[in-house]
Amino acid sequence: MKIITLILIISCFIGYGQNSESEREKFRNIGNLIFSEDTDCNKAIEFAESDIKNGHPILLLAGGIAPVHILTDVDFEKKFKVSFYDYGCIQPSEICMEKYNWKIFDYLTEKYGKEWKKEIRDDVVGFKKWKKK
Repeated sequence: MKIITLILIISCFIGYGQNSESEREKFRNIGNLIFSEDTDCNKAIEFAESDIKNGHPILLLAGGIAPVHILTDVDFEKKFKVSFYDYGCIQPSEICMEKYNWKIFDYLTEKYGKEWKKEIRDDVVGFKKWKKK
């Protein structure tokens, strides 16, 4: 029985993995070091700027127990050259996630105009608030 339970647990981690190991590690480090509650989130903005400069902008999502993938995500990612990253239920500071995403939203607007706003997921952290500012 223990072996079956162990196999099920391992298969959950393997089956629901979403990105390469290096990308997961990168964001695990962000959550633990940069986006902690006791920071002013300036590192989040710096990290977004670095990701844009390196050609790998990412939109952060705050999901539930398991990440949610929508069929249109792949189309959006290809069209606007950005990736989604869903933290699931364990995530960094929402304020820092918003600041990171706001920098990416500004970049998308600068590069693609208003078109991307019509196609983005509504649950991207900070999008609704950013639209109002």
